[in-house]
Amino acid sequence: MIAGLMPQAMRNKLNIRRKVARADCFTILVMIAVVLFIDLATAVAIGTAISLLMYTWDSGTHIRVEREITEEEDLVTYTVTGPLFFGSVLPFEEMFPIMAAHEDPTNVMIVLEETEVFDWSGM
Repeated sequence: MIAGLMPQAMRNKLNIRRKVARADCFTILVMIAVVLFIDLATAVAIGTAISLLMYTWDSGTHIRVEREITEEEDLVTYTVTGPLFFGSVLPFEEMFPIMAAHEDPTNVMIVLEETEVFDWSGM
C-alpha cells in the first residue's frame, strides 16, 4: 500500500511495479475524511459500501461472448465466459447486437460452461 504512494522514480529504483488503483485511493481518502469529521464506524460502513460498488462495477466488465457459425451455416454458437449477475446484464446485452440477431441462422446455441452465474437476474 505504501509503495503505491511513492513517487514513480523511487518505485523504479526499488523495482516496485505495483500501484494503488484509483478506486482504492478514492475509498481511502473518503474514509479518512469521514473519520476526521464524523467517526470510525460510519467511515467503515461508507468504505465498505464504496468498495462493494467498485467491485460490482469492475466485475461487470469481465464478461466475454464469442460467436461461431458452423460450416453449413445452420447453427450459430455463442460461448459466454465470465461472471454473469445483475451488474453484467447491460454489457451482456450489448454483446448481442440486434442486426446480428436478424442475420443469425434459426438454430442458436448459447454455451455457459465457463460462465459463473451468481444470480438469476443476469439471465
